[in-house]
Amino acid sequence: MTEYGSEKPTGSKRIVSASELAEYEFCNVSWYFTRNGYERSQRSIQRLNAGTEMHRAYDQRYSSEKKRSMSLVVAIIVVVLLMLIIFL
Repeated sequence: MTEYGSEKPTGSKRIVSASELAEYEFCNVSWYFTRNGYERSQRSIQRLNAGTEMHRAYDQRYSSEKKRSMSLVVAIIVVVLLMLIIFL
């Protein structure tokens, strides 16, 4: 098994997973090093972890804002419906 879970078929080339294609598109040098067993530097691991944490925090904020926006839309719809009922 490779790091990405691709299994090397017997007598054939290794399979490239969709995740590997995405990594290659983002940075082909990183993909090459990972694919060929080079280890990441400590600094690289720290930066990767910091980026992952940043994305997690952004996702939490985005989810919170999305919920607030949906609540506002529902409240506006309820008010409009009540106004229609009252004035018709």
